[in-house]
Amino acid sequence: MKICVIGGGYVGLTTGACLAYVGHKVGIVENNLEKLAVLRSGGLPIYEPGLEDIIRECRQQITFLDALEGEWIESDLIIIAVGTPAKDDGDADLTYLFSAVRDVIAKAEPNRFNTIAIKSTVPIGTNELLVQMFKDEIGKKNVSFVSTPEFLREGFALIDTLYPDRIVVGSRNDRDADLIKEAYLPILTRSFRRPHFVVGNFDKDLPQLIVTTPTSAEMVKYASNAFLALKVSYINEMAMLCDKVGADIEHVAFGVGTDSRIGRSFLRPGIGWGGSCFPKDTSALLKTGEKHGQKLQIVESAILVNNAVKEYFVSIIKDGLGGLQGKVIALLGLSFKPNTDDVRDSPALDIAKRLLDEGALVRATDPMAIKNAMKVLPASDRLRYCADAYEAVTGADAIVIATEWPEWKNLDYGAVSELVRGMFIFDGRNALDKKGLVELGYRYKGVGS
Repeated sequence: MKICVIGGGYVGLTTGACLAYVGHKVGIVENNLEKLAVLRSGGLPIYEPGLEDIIRECRQQITFLDALEGEWIESDLIIIAVGTPAKDDGDADLTYLFSAVRDVIAKAEPNRFNTIAIKSTVPIGTNELLVQMFKDEIGKKNVSFVSTPEFLREGFALIDTLYPDRIVVGSRNDRDADLIKEAYLPILTRSFRRPHFVVGNFDKDLPQLIVTTPTSAEMVKYASNAFLALKVSYINEMAMLCDKVGADIEHVAFGVGTDSRIGRSFLRPGIGWGGSCFPKDTSALLKTGEKHGQKLQIVESAILVNNAVKEYFVSIIKDGLGGLQGKVIALLGLSFKPNTDDVRDSPALDIAKRLLDEGALVRATDPMAIKNAMKVLPASDRLRYCADAYEAVTGADAIVIATEWPEWKNLDYGAVSELVRGMFIFDGRNALDKKGLVELGYRYKGVGS
């Protein structure tokens, strides 16, 4: 098939690259000329493990464009994957989506079917809104809208695209549903060649194809992310209680997670969730509830707990050090999770701001996200970005683990002990070997452990 993807961000690049990998001819439209130049030169404007390799491998199948033009106007399928950032009131900003849809419809040929698949995460009811907004053009240009939400995790985007649990299609007719099924058939049947980044025994059931209404498809996306956010906030609330009663959250989480009705995934205590999905999607879901007169108390509580756990963690550091004024803190990790350079709503940056507000001197580092972090939180006389962890810990009164990068587990903590001024480690991700560190003489404190 000939498929055009509008939007060259995480979702658009991953979707386009994987569809090319399974055999389709793909055009990816990116109107940011700086990003487009990077893509055309063989680089990536983002960090995602394996993505640069897979694009290089199927480069002959991919064309990078600055606009929908030429042969790509008559693509078999047009996928819109532009950003829908959160507005100040928590609702999603659909400016880029509306602009992309207008452009596609304006250029669509009326003598053929023009299916537009919305992969951007959009508020519930957006597909219906598009139908109303463009009702005159839909008939004249033979246009239809489909909802195809994404469920990828940054850092695992290729795995989640090629080996998904499900593919959800919100369609108003069988023709559009069949078109999406055709596009994803190699993924649904797993008939593509196994990529190099899938190592070891990778045995996973084939994905389910779920065909429903556009509104239900949009709801699946939000309900899924909100539920995962709830699990994280729940275990973090239990972690704070464990500190009060003297229980170990790691043992508690293991005991709870072994219940097959609950499962162990996302029951990892720490300083909370962030990134491009959970904060935006939970806020947008609350906003949808408000518009329809339905208060979503559980989702609201998840957001409150997510904010509270960061404040709680900083209070642990403050109490442990007897105050933060003038204390040097080595902050290890800046991205919202490992294996990405994304710092959007990163808990690590939130912790950094709180430490600075308390008068601390922060020495921060990250394997991939320093450049992006500096755009959000510029360096200053009290915030210095360091090339590596050993530079960051030199002269530090305490080490704070803010992102669970594997690099921090592999540090030589014997050598680190000779560099630091204070033997405190505050592990905001419960990622390190507590027993081993205590044996080395460190005073270790995790979240709930």
